[in-house]
Amino acid sequence: MILSVCLNPTLQRTLYFGHLSTGGVNRASEKFISASGKGINVTRVLTQLGKPAVHLTHAGGSQKSYFCSLCKLDHIPLVYANSRSEIRTCTTAVDITRHTVTELIEEATPVAAGTERNIRRLFRRLLKKCSTVIISGTKADGYDESLYPWMTALAREQGVPVVLDIKGADLIRSLPYGPSWIKPNMAEFIATFGIPGPNEEEEIPAQVAAAAIEKAIQISRSYQTGCILTRGKLGAEVIHGSFHEHIDAPAMQAVNTTGCGDAFTAGFASLLPKEKSRQSLRAALDTAIDCAAKNACTKTPGSLL
Repeated sequence: MILSVCLNPTLQRTLYFGHLSTGGVNRASEKFISASGKGINVTRVLTQLGKPAVHLTHAGGSQKSYFCSLCKLDHIPLVYANSRSEIRTCTTAVDITRHTVTELIEEATPVAAGTERNIRRLFRRLLKKCSTVIISGTKADGYDESLYPWMTALAREQGVPVVLDIKGADLIRSLPYGPSWIKPNMAEFIATFGIPGPNEEEEIPAQVAAAAIEKAIQISRSYQTGCILTRGKLGAEVIHGSFHEHIDAPAMQAVNTTGCGDAFTAGFASLLPKEKSRQSLRAALDTAIDCAAKNACTKTPGSLL
């Protein structure tokens, strides 16, 4: 079983417009709402790949039952601690004509006291049954800064590989505890490690990307961890020790790119290479790229269907 952890549950509203204009009235031609958050997207894709998986998060407030019902509808096995905090709603606006995707993000509500204690208890219990741990996304306020490093350390103590799709201080603090792979996108990696450069992937110049790759090589050597820096339509950089390879993303006309990084994470973790052979790594990366491409061609985020 693969354990997927994300401590920032979301209701994702996706609206499609023939033409989206700012400062005016826009009427959606289609709408979808789904349970989301990076870890929910990861778990959904894993289940669609036929992989046994379970998702650990918190949930609370007036939307808790609705969120749980949406997870059940998508066959997402869910374990949660009652946080007594409202679940946020984020909105994706897709312009069909221009092929653009606009994200409107709500900040998460802080969790209630005692939530972390229950999350740690549930994590310990689930860890005994799992073969891989994936930790995704920025956690809501109310959790201690030691939580993700603790999860990483506990899993590695029990011989369970860990994939981290996180950024910022959570990533930096977790690295010394031996994650098997880290998978931020290039812009997140640049921001996390203070590499001067723009925040948008398409704007990252070659010299900044090269500096990020060099930094990833240093991190991989220091912590014995693999690094994957995803770059959207530009593909990804894969680093393990001194090994570095660029992999291309397939050319396509994307429908909705929301959740592509999560689909990539799920595809990679579904075939997480137990040994360091190029062949096993290539199989996992091929699956990751395929999952991200399929997600980009669907109307709902974080899905292959």
